[in-house]
Amino acid sequence: MPWHSWSGQVSTVNRPYRGINAAWLAMVAADRGYAGRWGTYKAWKTVGAQVLKGERATRAFLWRPFERENRDTGEVTKGVFATTYAVFAAEQCSGVPEHLSAPPERVIGGAESVPELDRYFAAVGADVRHGGDRACYRPGEDRICLPYREQFVATDGYYSTVAHEHVHWTGAATRLNRDLSGRFGSDAYAVEELTAELGAAFFAAHHHVAPDTRSDNAAYLASWLRVLRADPKVLRTVAGAANKAITYMDSLAGVGAADLAA
Repeated sequence: MPWHSWSGQVSTVNRPYRGINAAWLAMVAADRGYAGRWGTYKAWKTVGAQVLKGERATRAFLWRPFERENRDTGEVTKGVFATTYAVFAAEQCSGVPEHLSAPPERVIGGAESVPELDRYFAAVGADVRHGGDRACYRPGEDRICLPYREQFVATDGYYSTVAHEHVHWTGAATRLNRDLSGRFGSDAYAVEELTAELGAAFFAAHHHVAPDTRSDNAAYLASWLRVLRADPKVLRTVAGAANKAITYMDSLAGVGAADLAA
């Protein structure tokens, strides 16, 4: 992957988590692309932030002490019982103070901002959240998750990754409705990845960005070769789908359509 991983300290608005909550919320943050800053609804309000409408809470664990007296012997038994409470990540809130939403100190700068490309993707209008160690498009939430820009090794790697995930985003039913399962069956996921990779390559060529090879390409290579050997014309189909995705993004961004697959 063209970015540095980091193990952020999982914390509340004002202090680190410990024990099972630290491990559990770290796993949730990694899965959802969050940086690892959590708080209850009330805690976020105390710092001027507001949980976004429609966001679902994650349950954290809370142990409460109890005392139980035996009525016959008078003996008192002490212990704890587990319950849960609701927390939300910083990425699920608006108005989060900068010191609670800034990238962690351990990230390593490498990707510079390219204003024209930032304007392009802003105009496309996808819901993009930065944080965590994964780059992915989450269909259920219709959201793109990316590591912080500062984590990327190089500028080209950042924008190639952004383009890749945006191509996935175009395939939603409410946009281009790119459902490959009917034709490719169990290979549909790998073919969708090939579509995203070709789309990112087309974008890179058009916008003078050096294409970046993703480490997970090798995992899909066998599937790609199997599909292409069975029907070499599939490459033309996939290239057409990738080109359609970029043309759609161009239309949203307000730039002239170009046959990038040529």
